[in-house]
Amino acid sequence: MTASGDLILVVRTGRMGDMAMFTAALQALLEAFPTAEFHLVTSPEGDRVLRGYHPRLTRTLVYSRSLLRAPGARRRVRRLLREHRYDRAFVFETNLHYHDLFGGAADRVDVLRDPTGSHRVEHEVQVLERAGVWSGPAPRTSLTVTEQGRAAAGALLARHGIDTETVVVGLHPTSGYLGRFRPGGSRLKHRAWPTGSFAELARLLDRHATERGLPLRIVIDVLPEERTYAEEIREKAGGLMTVLDAEPDFERYKAMLKRMQLLVTIDTGPMHVAAAVGTPLVAMFSDTDPDVIGPFMSADRYVALHADDAPDPSEGMAAIPVPLVFEACLRLLPSR
Repeated sequence: MTASGDLILVVRTGRMGDMAMFTAALQALLEAFPTAEFHLVTSPEGDRVLRGYHPRLTRTLVYSRSLLRAPGARRRVRRLLREHRYDRAFVFETNLHYHDLFGGAADRVDVLRDPTGSHRVEHEVQVLERAGVWSGPAPRTSLTVTEQGRAAAGALLARHGIDTETVVVGLHPTSGYLGRFRPGGSRLKHRAWPTGSFAELARLLDRHATERGLPLRIVIDVLPEERTYAEEIREKAGGLMTVLDAEPDFERYKAMLKRMQLLVTIDTGPMHVAAAVGTPLVAMFSDTDPDVIGPFMSADRYVALHADDAPDPSEGMAAIPVPLVFEACLRLLPSR
């Protein structure tokens, strides 16, 4: 026991989107154990997403399976876990590797097994339901935007002539998965909406705003190595958007998403970060199911479009027609 309650170990690794979705289960844990202190074992991206998440999340252990190849690494991990004498542990992973490594961290260890239900967020909260510490619906995902992040996002927009009265629409056309697939390969078509489609959407949004006197700017905020892809869209759209040029800063990035009145995105990690800060979303899916992996937010805040509902789903995400995406944008954009 700690001075304020139990000491609980939480294990959840994953990429940006996984960790943004995990905030729902983390909120449930914090509510279920209102006086406990938590230690988190997570991935490098999990450390970045959840850094400073809550004052009772007092320690983060960055975990990488590659580190365990070093001689004696497993023994050192187990010794470290024993030294803390955790009262309980929750392992939000189905891979038995995690169960083996962290199963002895506490007398009571609850793990993610045979998930049922709809959304992946609900799968994780089921760990707490089965442990008897949570009942009712899963919390919404949630990430905090700092004042420092807001200031950095505001300064970046101001540098590009975008003031606080401007309606900002973001496009997110890239995914960390894009570089993993061979150009022209069968998998790539499920992970990318064509650059020409994004450009056509930008022209429709710009025309809509001009006709209604709506002060609207379209921006793309991606990693430096993805800006060439973003510039291709800008050129095809006739320069009707701004490709932001700041160095990566997750606090600034969260604040930028929060500042947007709308984000149009493919199925990728930033979609979940945007949902966690409350940004309205138009999200596109192809071979993934939005009911399982889509934004976990209020239904009136997003529109999910799936290639399976298009005339020719075999085209992948390209099958989603631009007019349909534009129509979804109009449902979420402010009218004036």
